[in-house]
Amino acid sequence: MTTNQDQTQQIENLQKRIAELEASLAEAGIQEVSHRIDQIIEFLPDATFVINHEGKVIAWNQAIEEMTSVSKADMIGKGNYEYTLPFYGQRHPILIDLAFMPDAEFEKQRYDVIYRNGDTLDGEVYVPATYGGKGAYLWGTASRLRDGNGNIVGAIESIRDITNRKAAENALKESETLFRTLAEHAPMGISIMHSNFSFKYLNPRFVDIFGYTIADIPDKWTWFQKAYADPKFRDEMMLYWQQELMDNQEEGNIRERTVMVRCKDGQEKLVRIQAVIMAQGRHLLTYEDITERNQLEENLTQARKLESVGTLAGGIAHNFNNLMMSIQGYTSLMIQDMETSHPHYEQLKRIEAQIQRGADLTKELLGFAQGGRYQVKSMNINDLISKTSSIFSMAKKEFAVFSKLQENLWTVEADAGQMEQVLMNLYVNAWQAMPGGGDIYLETQNVFLSDDEIARYGIQPGLYVQISVVDTGVGMNEKTRERIFDPFFTTKAMGRGTGLGLAMVYGIIRGHGGAINVTSELGHGTTFTIYLPASDKNIVVEKTVAAETVKGMETILLIDDEPINLEVSGELLESLGYRVYLAGGGQEGLAIYEEKRDEIDMVILDMVMPGISGGETFDRLRRSDPDIKVLLCSGYSINGQAQNILDRGCNGFIQKPYKMSHLSQKIRELLDS
Repeated sequence: MTTNQDQTQQIENLQKRIAELEASLAEAGIQEVSHRIDQIIEFLPDATFVINHEGKVIAWNQAIEEMTSVSKADMIGKGNYEYTLPFYGQRHPILIDLAFMPDAEFEKQRYDVIYRNGDTLDGEVYVPATYGGKGAYLWGTASRLRDGNGNIVGAIESIRDITNRKAAENALKESETLFRTLAEHAPMGISIMHSNFSFKYLNPRFVDIFGYTIADIPDKWTWFQKAYADPKFRDEMMLYWQQELMDNQEEGNIRERTVMVRCKDGQEKLVRIQAVIMAQGRHLLTYEDITERNQLEENLTQARKLESVGTLAGGIAHNFNNLMMSIQGYTSLMIQDMETSHPHYEQLKRIEAQIQRGADLTKELLGFAQGGRYQVKSMNINDLISKTSSIFSMAKKEFAVFSKLQENLWTVEADAGQMEQVLMNLYVNAWQAMPGGGDIYLETQNVFLSDDEIARYGIQPGLYVQISVVDTGVGMNEKTRERIFDPFFTTKAMGRGTGLGLAMVYGIIRGHGGAINVTSELGHGTTFTIYLPASDKNIVVEKTVAAETVKGMETILLIDDEPINLEVSGELLESLGYRVYLAGGGQEGLAIYEEKRDEIDMVILDMVMPGISGGETFDRLRRSDPDIKVLLCSGYSINGQAQNILDRGCNGFIQKPYKMSHLSQKIRELLDS
């Protein structure tokens, strides 16, 4: 029985008892009747008092004495709202008075909760002066008292302390408010299901993720029908639910599973679902959309795989460059003094051409390995696109190439040779995807990529030049698209391709600080989208330098750990007229320089060496002689470690394998500066 029902019943019983006692007035004196009424009221469990029609207290029980700290002797006979002082500290009408004199406006202002039922009035209010000023929340029930003729002769009020109950209610409300606030703003979807498997609550994030409302999925069975499109998988999930949750009803039992869920708009999302049994057999479920995170993890795995293969490719390319260096060196020595009419002259020139092809291959490998960009310059990528697309369209007459190149395109810093290789690979890929001919669409534009847009690419937000290459070919399925940049992956028949083309495209773009993305659908063509960081530098115009050999007479210290390179480079330098000291590593080179420093005019230093590296050797040479002139050489590009050494004051850089003419010009640049 609730508080007000209980108290009302007590009042009604008391009124009935009083009426019975009044009927006995003829047989007993009024004092005896009053005494018996006092005894009844005195031992009621709730604080109770009675006033007569004049508003004077005629009963004040023990429970109300404890509540107010005012004795019965001090209160009996008092009127003029004296009985309100122990409750409020001031005189004004309270519930017992309102039973006499209804005042709807005053009642609403004074009481938190109040309602009337005939002669009975119930109300809830905070009373500050009770219990010695501690205060309390009280629930009161007041009722008029009538005599045997129905005349109002007084009123009675029964009061119960509901402070603890109120605190519990407030705590519950606060807890519910906190839960609702957390649920409404939670980053994951939340649902609560009744024990009969109907949904009680879906939070906003649930609706955001899936698009379904309670009207769409009123119960578990409807949810399973909509969320799991494949009947076989739906049956599997139903069995999982039964075995993991329904057969184990332990409260707090948590189960987790990652599944593909179909949303209201037909889109499928990868979702991590956690389910837990709560009190009364209800189920609390959380849903985390991990579709994008999963894609990022796959991209990271792909990047790490390419990085590993790239490291291997970089090492192979470096060793290959050293091999080509020795062949180039001896070829240059043979050609140097040979007449053009000599029968071997043209053959040696062809060997040089093949060496250049080999050098270009190492550049491709280093480009894939993100070993850097070789001849970086500021350029307008529109010019390169126009040039390469024109060459390609002339060679492949069965294709139409359409260009939409933005005017005032931002400048990019790029290696023209590598970017040409990127574009030609994409053109060839489009050609192979359109065996019966088709169209290629090329587009450039200036774009700004925000934090949200670059999240999937692993690049910095900012200004980029976007390049799009679109074909109308056969397209790719999802499985092929996911592997398109894998090294050695190809859809061509055996012997028709190496599978390195798009892997190198990926490596070159990443090496330029950019990103590349591919979208495709079977029967609807393919789109490659490239983003290159924009630059504020002016476009560099290349100057052609004559490939003539320049000689000298100075002394050069050559430091290289490869014996064959040391030998051939030494012979090249001597053939150019220089005096040469040879050192097979950094330690030996430092020792020779300390001994012969007054004779040595410059140092040619290999960058990658065991023991003391080229960078450390340079630093120690520079500490020994701040004015020393050093030409750095490497099979790797100028970017990365080589650029760091140049930034520390190294005078120049030359890429292996180099021709005699190029080496001679670099040497003179340093010595004559």
